[in-house]
Amino acid sequence: MHQSTTYAVSKMDRPLPIFGDCRLFPRKTMRVLFATSLLATCIGCFSSSSGPMTDERIAIVANTRIQSVSVTFPDNTEIMIPPDDFERFRALFRTLAPIKSTENGDKLEAFGTYQLQLFAAGNVADIDVLVDDTDELVFALDGYTYHGGQRDRFVSAAEAIRERLGTE
Repeated sequence: MHQSTTYAVSKMDRPLPIFGDCRLFPRKTMRVLFATSLLATCIGCFSSSSGPMTDERIAIVANTRIQSVSVTFPDNTEIMIPPDDFERFRALFRTLAPIKSTENGDKLEAFGTYQLQLFAAGNVADIDVLVDDTDELVFALDGYTYHGGQRDRFVSAAEAIRERLGTE
């Protein structure tokens, strides 16, 4: 006689879909957050190989999870910003937009620059920002120099950070 053999297929033997009927992340919001964090970690925010900074990237970076930030003022006062005040730094960072022009080279030769150091999404950015007599900012990041931004709002946001966290 011929015996038939049946095999039970467990749930573990089936492929686990990542974004469909997902048991790992049962809620859609969890799947979206996971995908967003994975994308932010893999791509990076400040990689010079991806080209110059744009207004859109400034908006994205301003909303990225920040791990640590500091601002160094023209008088060499450095202020480390605690997590409770990261929104103040985000407001400062957003004033770098709109970018009007970009050129190769990232060295600012002038004195009186602010230095912003940002560690977010696994990337470090050192940004030199020159505030001069014009209505725009000049800042350097990842091999490029940028012209644009909002000078008066930048200075106001920087001074708000100094008043809240630093000393005169």
